[in-house]
Amino acid sequence: MKKVTMQTIADELGLSKNAVSIALRGADGISNSTRETILKKADELGYSYKKNDSSDIKKNIAFVASDHIFSSSLLNRSFFSHIYICLKEETEKLGWEIRLHSITHAQIQQKQLPAQLDTSKVGGIIILSHLTDEYIDLIINTKIPTVIIDHHYPGMQADSILTNNRFGAYSIIDHLINNGHTKIGFLGNIDHSPSYQERLEGYYLAFKKADLPFPEALFIKTDIIESDEAVDNYLKSLPELPTAWFCVNDGLMFYTYSYLQKNGLSIPNDISLTCYDNGDLSRLTNPNITTMDVDLHNYGRSAFQQLLWRIDNPNETYREILLPSTLLKRESVANIAIK
Repeated sequence: MKKVTMQTIADELGLSKNAVSIALRGADGISNSTRETILKKADELGYSYKKNDSSDIKKNIAFVASDHIFSSSLLNRSFFSHIYICLKEETEKLGWEIRLHSITHAQIQQKQLPAQLDTSKVGGIIILSHLTDEYIDLIINTKIPTVIIDHHYPGMQADSILTNNRFGAYSIIDHLINNGHTKIGFLGNIDHSPSYQERLEGYYLAFKKADLPFPEALFIKTDIIESDEAVDNYLKSLPELPTAWFCVNDGLMFYTYSYLQKNGLSIPNDISLTCYDNGDLSRLTNPNITTMDVDLHNYGRSAFQQLLWRIDNPNETYREILLPSTLLKRESVANIAIK
């Protein structure tokens, strides 16, 4: 029987001997699909080679997120935890393991990767929002294929999965305008996340498209801290309230809702209220709040699919993938055009 060599495998598959050598050594330089094809053919032909744990390496994903996300408000635990759960479901379908790495403020400040993040055994990294650009760069510099969820910045050398925040915010402001509202307030901290900056841009875009003047500056709060005290103090300081509020997330909406309730204002009879994300809080209020729904399963699925693609295509141009959001019209918006 003729001896099986690396050249034999290469000839069978129409590949170079070098590609076969790379696959059998578990080295970088070829795609995962090519590697798996070579290893399968080697096994079929009975070629003896040292098995390594490269398959295990490829099947491990590090999910990196700030510990703030999972230890703070109900909003964060709801929205971001759902993304993690959906992502875990998607990875398990294909036999991948995903491990959560919670990053502390001290680690971010000291630019220290978590000890558990063993770069020799991780096939890919998914980062969830709210880490500093510098810390994300630190992770990207490990050269492990990386996808970022809900965050991007100029010059970022990785793929990102994002909501189309501008058009989403535009849709909800357009809905308010169509219901007769022109005095619409904005609540958000645009320095906290690029998503909130983009939602502010969508807010302005809706007024521009409707050929309406922008609301007074006192109704546009772009540096609000997400707490009941901060929201209460801001709303108390206003000489009057707008006819409607747009809050960039569920947390700010809920604090606003609580303030309005405490002060005897009825939603939507006295004032309309809207938000973004369609988290649990928007469905716990009475009435339920008109919001932009973000498909969290699609977030998780798209991030995983993009990571698999990046692993197989390490030299392709980085991609920003925009996912649509859906306007959910609920009972928190009054039509004041017919009053």
